[in-house]
Amino acid sequence: AKTMGDAGEKVEVEKTDEDQLFEKRKAAVQSTWKAVEDSLSVDATKLFYKHLFETYPEVKPMFDNADMDAQAEKLYKTVGLAVKYLDDVEGLIPVLEEMGEKHAREYSCKREHYTAVGDALIWTLKTGLGDAWTPDVADAWTWVYGVIAKTMGDAGEKVNAEN
Repeated sequence: AKTMGDAGEKVEVEKTDEDQLFEKRKAAVQSTWKAVEDSLSVDATKLFYKHLFETYPEVKPMFDNADMDAQAEKLYKTVGLAVKYLDDVEGLIPVLEEMGEKHAREYSCKREHYTAVGDALIWTLKTGLGDAWTPDVADAWTWVYGVIAKTMGDAGEKVNAEN
């Protein structure tokens, strides 16, 4: 019985470590997003799209019919929403799944497109945040975008498998 108790205690410690890491990452993402809002605002997403199209020209045709000012505003609001929802991750997941389904259905978005977007997002944040871009901030944003990309990508693959 003592062995089971030890194992149970160990599981608790691991969960606590995970919780602490989540809280640390959440704080880093939320504070740096606040800095982006205060300094760059929607211009951050315009910078993002410029870099995305220069680095991944193959995705540009996906935006041929888009009003890019409106698109930049949508992306800015979406990232802001995801950052806010870090206080309610369980509420964020269905929102991301719905967005992933919509992106697959309406824009033929595939999992590899999320890699391009992630690279451009990280570059934009690193560029915009300057000295505030620390290893901990990089870790936090890479983690949060990884969750977003996996959730949306998984939902999109289900849609693509149905078609």
